[in-house]
Amino acid sequence: MLNDSSIFSSVLETSGGGRKPSPWDNQKPQQPEAPTKSDAASPWRPAPSSPDQRGDAPWRSAPRPAPPLERPRQPKDDPLNPIPTGDSPNLPSRSGAGRSSEALVNAFNRDKVTRSEYSFYEAVEKGIQLGKENETALELHMRDWLGKQSTANPLSFMRGTAILAAALGEFRLEEGSRIDLSSHADKKPRILKGYDYDFGGEANTWLRMSAGSLVEAQQYVRGHKDLIIEGQAMDDAYLGQLKNLQSKIEKSLDNIYGPHDIDSIYEVIKTELRSNSGDWQKGLVRLKYQLDTLKTNDSRFLAKSARDVALGFYAEADYMSTRDNGEEARIMYQAADQYLAMSKRFDGAAPDNIALQEISSKLKERIQKSIDNQWSDPFNNPLEIPKTNPLLV
Repeated sequence: MLNDSSIFSSVLETSGGGRKPSPWDNQKPQQPEAPTKSDAASPWRPAPSSPDQRGDAPWRSAPRPAPPLERPRQPKDDPLNPIPTGDSPNLPSRSGAGRSSEALVNAFNRDKVTRSEYSFYEAVEKGIQLGKENETALELHMRDWLGKQSTANPLSFMRGTAILAAALGEFRLEEGSRIDLSSHADKKPRILKGYDYDFGGEANTWLRMSAGSLVEAQQYVRGHKDLIIEGQAMDDAYLGQLKNLQSKIEKSLDNIYGPHDIDSIYEVIKTELRSNSGDWQKGLVRLKYQLDTLKTNDSRFLAKSARDVALGFYAEADYMSTRDNGEEARIMYQAADQYLAMSKRFDGAAPDNIALQEISSKLKERIQKSIDNQWSDPFNNPLEIPKTNPLLV
């Protein structure tokens, strides 16, 4: 279980965020004021403008007459969709993203008012659906929301971040892993769908951010005990709800950490490697670099990342051994063993370690046979001595 908010803070730092002082930190108990229809500062009702207000220009010889002013439209009074104010920004709609995007916006903004477990889960489900239809749109919603950190109430900001991060994580866990682990330009089908393995850690990263933001929200509630902020009482009941939501997210993380059907996953990766060896080799290099540069104290996450690299190197070594390239296979195999040892060091109780060790033992014998065949091959031996060499005649 996560016991600190380092995951939430580190991800925000990479997005240009960071905890800033907020005017809500010292808010006194009060009942929220209901929005009024005369709220002229609402972003739903932009002030009308006319060409005269744009200033004179040399290509306009005479100012145009101002168009007749129309009474701005007023949204209906709906307790589930209140008029947003600058103090409580809603998730903006993204044009062109379709009905799924609008459904997410509506569910997200509804949760800002009701703040129930049901409304939280509903917003996450709408986000998952949007991710399946338009992954980029979901990511843009997250980017837009993270940009509101300096203007949003911390209570709403942490909860909203947890919703969108959970949607990004659950969607990727359900849909499978991508070959290209660094760019969303990769349009190839995802692999390992249905295994809950998350090769490369995309889903894991977002789910950890979601759980971390819920941990930070709990700390915020404890620090403002018995206050009422944005209509929400900072009491034990709300604290318990945040703990339940965190527990739900961590169940998905537990699925990622295993156990898994490693033998079947290994076969899928080997098959994919044979058909897309170039993409996999580049992706594996990026994955190794990602692990070597990680800055986190989450031992389970580090162990899982090490197992991903080990699994990739074992598959590479297996592939090389079938081509009688035993020496290169041995290099890959030794690297895989090192990352498996790293996984054991960070999380010795991980059940997938045992399955990977069995793969290592079987592969070692096959690689040794490949090395023997390579050295006796008159063309492909490591010294590259041709068959016509008189010493071999």
